[in-house]
Amino acid sequence: MKVKNLKGLKNSKISVPIDGVVNVDGDCCVDVSARCAKILVDCAPNDWGYADKAVADEPDLETDNENKSVKSTDGNVIAGIKAMNLQQMADLATEAGYPKEEWEQFNTKTKKAIFAAYLVKKYNETETTEAE
Repeated sequence: MKVKNLKGLKNSKISVPIDGVVNVDGDCCVDVSARCAKILVDCAPNDWGYADKAVADEPDLETDNENKSVKSTDGNVIAGIKAMNLQQMADLATEAGYPKEEWEQFNTKTKKAIFAAYLVKKYNETETTEAE
């Protein structure tokens, strides 16, 4: 992955985290690993930037498969909640033991999105509590 030195350092060797000693080319760019690039750009943003704009917009390369799996599962649960009708949402809230006085005000067609957001919030709170 290419990162660019914004201070104009060129045609030299430098020591970087993880990758060790690397060569800076005439365009002030160095080829480093994705982990090293992330550290350089995040920790020294005034000194380093991604040489390619598209690389800066890529998702975090450090995310491991387990985290991707959890996010995917969460996304499926949230999508499922949003796809429910009002009766299903009310049944879910009752089954989960959420206080009726908290959610009954959302049990109308005009507030379906708010009811879904309430259930997602409660789901996220439960997930956070179980993780701890």
